[in-house]
Amino acid sequence: MRKKQKPNAAPPRFLEKGEISDDLAAVGPEKPVGYDNLRAMRHWRAEDIAALRENLENRGLKTLLLKEKDCAMRHGALYAYDEKALQKLLTQRADILHKNGWPSEPEEFIRKIAREWVPEKTPLFDTIADTFNNRAHPGRTDVKVPKTHHHFSKQYLDCLREREKNPRSNRRCSPP
Repeated sequence: MRKKQKPNAAPPRFLEKGEISDDLAAVGPEKPVGYDNLRAMRHWRAEDIAALRENLENRGLKTLLLKEKDCAMRHGALYAYDEKALQKLLTQRADILHKNGWPSEPEEFIRKIAREWVPEKTPLFDTIADTFNNRAHPGRTDVKVPKTHHHFSKQYLDCLREREKNPRSNRRCSPP
């Protein structure tokens, strides 16, 4: 049985062998972390993924290949990160990380963001969004939730609005 696609949802994009996604290509001092779901690379062989990792590592980045059992994403994920830039950000936000029981060491931080979804409209969510250089995510505390958004469902935006009004809400918003 095929899974129904959400109306207005873009079809999944699959990467050609050797292609680097925009998210991974942008990783560097301004965007310390990027990732791709391994589903995007479903036609790749293990050697192709190894070559992509080598390409990223030759740019001075660290990579982490996580299988589905090690992260919250179906199919697993490939993360790339600028260790120096990420460590700088984690050091600047050490109080937020410590208060929430999060690691301040880059690889352990990556492993944790791969496993756990953090409640929106919290300083920890803002910290994670900053590691991806996502300054416009409506889940941030410093971004007003828009009436509509091309990427997010009405239900998700409604949940974010509720969290804006009641920051202590335990309601978990599920992104698209």
